[in-house]
Amino acid sequence: MRVNNMKNLVLSCLVIVLLMCEQVVSAKDASNHNHDREKIMVVLDASGSMWGQINGTTKIELVREAYGALVKDWQAKPIDAGLIAYGHRRKGDCQDIEVLSEPMPVDAISLSEIVYRLTPKGKTPLGDAVRLAAKKLNFVEQKATVILLSDGVETCGIDSCQLGLELEEAGIDFTTHVIGLDIKTNQERQQLRCLADNTGGQYIDAKNAEDLSDALGSNSSLQPEAQVKSTLEIVGLKADLGEPSENTTWLISNRKGLSMEVITSTSEIKLNDHLPDLDEGHYIVKASSSVYSGLAEFIYPAEEQVIYLKLERDVPLTTIRVPPSVPAGAEFNVGWSGPRGKTDAVAIVETNKDFESHVGQSDLGVDNQVSLIAPKKAGEYEVIYVFDAYGKSRVDARVSILVTPSSVTLEPVGKIMAGKKFSVIWQGPGAEGDMIAIGPRTQGTDDYSSLTWLNENNQVTLDAPSTAGEYELRYFNQNYELFVAVPVVVSQ
Repeated sequence: MRVNNMKNLVLSCLVIVLLMCEQVVSAKDASNHNHDREKIMVVLDASGSMWGQINGTTKIELVREAYGALVKDWQAKPIDAGLIAYGHRRKGDCQDIEVLSEPMPVDAISLSEIVYRLTPKGKTPLGDAVRLAAKKLNFVEQKATVILLSDGVETCGIDSCQLGLELEEAGIDFTTHVIGLDIKTNQERQQLRCLADNTGGQYIDAKNAEDLSDALGSNSSLQPEAQVKSTLEIVGLKADLGEPSENTTWLISNRKGLSMEVITSTSEIKLNDHLPDLDEGHYIVKASSSVYSGLAEFIYPAEEQVIYLKLERDVPLTTIRVPPSVPAGAEFNVGWSGPRGKTDAVAIVETNKDFESHVGQSDLGVDNQVSLIAPKKAGEYEVIYVFDAYGKSRVDARVSILVTPSSVTLEPVGKIMAGKKFSVIWQGPGAEGDMIAIGPRTQGTDDYSSLTWLNENNQVTLDAPSTAGEYELRYFNQNYELFVAVPVVVSQ
């Protein structure tokens, strides 16, 4: 009997040891498996402006549908995805950022239900939300990707461009892709694009439901599998002659300090031939040939392609043409001539200030004229041309401009009746993106009940609050800066 008991005890111990070994092996396999999985955090804008409509459908509804399709596609892929939203719980609170799901294997139904429960309310603290997403992905120790979807720019004081540079420098392989939904102005578009560019990511402009679906769809360039190793060839052409640039020096660098120089006797360089060990990431290639030079950007690895790099003659004379004065908050045109680099910009700054402190900027566009919005505060300013704006390498030209006080008036047409539509005649800067709203008599910027953008005939229509009482009409610029608040009474 004792022998049998001893045998049973030994067999039990062996079973326990085998089970423990199996668990260790399974844990090790799971660890290796998780190491190979893509780490992605989606950051969604749920600020009050997401109640705005595109072709009769609210932006938040479009986001819910597109996000649902995205996570459904991700569910079968080796992706650990998380979700952060901002502006969905409180008005006027820059701390209203919430981690709705930690990075983990995708449960499409659960994540879709979370997004369907979001109710837009507040501000746009997108900078802090992206920073939190990076930390949740442990971006200083592993590859990490953030996808930001926003219908507006930062409203809580974070410099998106600087944030991108900081995260890129601190991360192992950190990338932020940005989808701008129904962005109204080039200035806003440039601020969002800057965050993407400074982390080696992509900026996608989504003007409608179809664009948003394409941006998040299974064929989107934001999908983890979209980029594959292949041959990337860069060809240098003299811009004014259209001829190849022989005897060219190529300088290839990235934002982490990597720099390589290659000299070729022909007009092209095949990166896989000259640089077989090129790391993944965002690069800038500068080419020079005699009196010609130019630069281009590329992401490696990339789909098979040829980049045609236009080489310009030595930097031409840079000039800026502006009106002598403009009203505060008004949109005005700037004529320019200059190098026309891909990352050059025109900006407005306080007198003798650098680009970093600009109060408005625009990329160069397709012609030699851009639009800027004058600051809200009157005073003396300068318009500057910045060569390589993201690198902030130099200011090539600056010219003075006087910003004069702007007169803004808001006058309701007739009595304002509770729950009814009413018209407002306005006078003011009338810049693209300016808005008129009605809200409680607090001179606040977030507690409005109805808001609309300006039109060309100086008259807009708003929905009156459903409750009678004392309210105010407000005139905002595109940055939600308040120009004037006019007291009104809503009657029953």
